[in-house]
Amino acid sequence: MTKPNRKTRRGRTQRPRYTSRAARGPAIWKIALGGLAALAVASALFLWKPWPAPTEGQLSLVVQLDSNTISPAPADFSELADAAKSMAASGGGELTVHIGAGDRPSVAYTHSLTVLRDGRPEADPRLRGEAIDAIVTDALAAVESATYTGIGQSLDGLLWSFADDRPAEGMPWVGTAYSSSLPVVDPVDIRELMKGEPAAVVALLPPSSIPDLTGLQLTWVIAGSTGTQSPLNVATAQWRLAFLTAYIEATHAELVSIRESNRQGAALPGTPAGVPVDNLADPTPNLPEPPKPEQAYVVTFDNPATFAPDTDQLLTDASVLRPELDALAAAWATGNYSSIRCYGRVAGFSASPGLPEDIALSLARARVITTWLKTEYSIDANAVGLGQDSPLPGDPRGAHQRSVICEATPITTH
Repeated sequence: MTKPNRKTRRGRTQRPRYTSRAARGPAIWKIALGGLAALAVASALFLWKPWPAPTEGQLSLVVQLDSNTISPAPADFSELADAAKSMAASGGGELTVHIGAGDRPSVAYTHSLTVLRDGRPEADPRLRGEAIDAIVTDALAAVESATYTGIGQSLDGLLWSFADDRPAEGMPWVGTAYSSSLPVVDPVDIRELMKGEPAAVVALLPPSSIPDLTGLQLTWVIAGSTGTQSPLNVATAQWRLAFLTAYIEATHAELVSIRESNRQGAALPGTPAGVPVDNLADPTPNLPEPPKPEQAYVVTFDNPATFAPDTDQLLTDASVLRPELDALAAAWATGNYSSIRCYGRVAGFSASPGLPEDIALSLARARVITTWLKTEYSIDANAVGLGQDSPLPGDPRGAHQRSVICEATPITTH
């Protein structure tokens, strides 16, 4: 009879007995504890996020003041305060204030826009906003206490001040300019440039006066005038607006807005003497002598006072044309004239005398006159657009070149 195997009991194999605890491997509770620890570490790594890096944006304010410019008030810089708070909320940056007059503006104030508490960015919007309000208040105080130098105002100097603040590529860049925007410092002397169309004179400015401001979001506040500067008439204000728009566009800045301050006030004491800028002529009847036998009858429409800059749009309603149109219609009614031609011209500020855009603008303005002759007086007239290679006598850049001249040709008896 065979004896049962000692390794079995009741026909099943017994679990072998080991001689030591170490030989059996780790205890179950240790394995469970290790797993829980690993899970905790993994969860912590998953949930932890590093604090976002500051955006390090740049906020720039450039102020030009002289004795003819009303000093700024906090309301003029509402966009600046909003931009400062937005920049602080996204990580921070720097505010830089430049001030000047005829000389290129210089730095008068700088301050970080990173608001910290216990070494970390302030998360409370109210506390962060109060800190930024205090910074902006200090900045405006620096504007009032600064020393301004240079006669008149330098517009290209103002724009180059923004260029000095360019942040690292891709970082936010926001700017505000405060100026009467009536520059008299070469090469941007508005007294000379107003003789031409704004787009044409900007195209002729030297490259050294046009900084590259790509990436800048720019708000422009036109300060009110005081002192020896007369209020601007419609023609001059429209020219300034069109010129500023074309000039800023040439720098590749993003023009957020241009607005006039429209505040009453006085100049900041101690600022340099301002240089007044004369207005473009107001619309006035430019009537010729009475018609003379067998002589051409000529009527001149003054473009700067009649048309908005760079366009064929009238500055005011069509009544501004009525005196000259009535005179021309009366001459035509005599029956002594065979035809009428209206010649449009621009001043000689373009790089090329025969630029198509100059001829197109001249023609469009001449057609405004011929259209009124047709609709109001039933007179057929021809419109002709001339380039700068067909100037009137006198200075080719004179304001008188910007005109529409209608000429009635007499019927000759010879």
